[in-house]
Amino acid sequence: SLDFATVAAHLTVYDHQTDRGPISALPSKDHTMKWIVIWGVSAVAAAALAAVFAGQKNRGYSTWMAWCFLFPPLVLWLMLMPSNPGPRPRQQRLDEIDRTGG
Repeated sequence: SLDFATVAAHLTVYDHQTDRGPISALPSKDHTMKWIVIWGVSAVAAAALAAVFAGQKNRGYSTWMAWCFLFPPLVLWLMLMPSNPGPRPRQQRLDEIDRTGG
């Protein structure tokens, strides 16, 4: 069976130039996962902030949450936008959408 130790033993080579011993053929410092996690955390935080700011500014919070999740810097634009006068826009319920035909 293939396990990590068996595969790693085949991917290890000896560095004859520097005489430092075995070096791995796998990359040692790959920052891809770190950047994915940073983007994910910032996207979730931006979506949460968008819900708060959209509610304060009488704007549709679900639309702003979705766009700020995809593009986190949009939350800065939302913060700078003026408030809408009057009540917050109301989303139609599924029953209302079915009755009106779309």
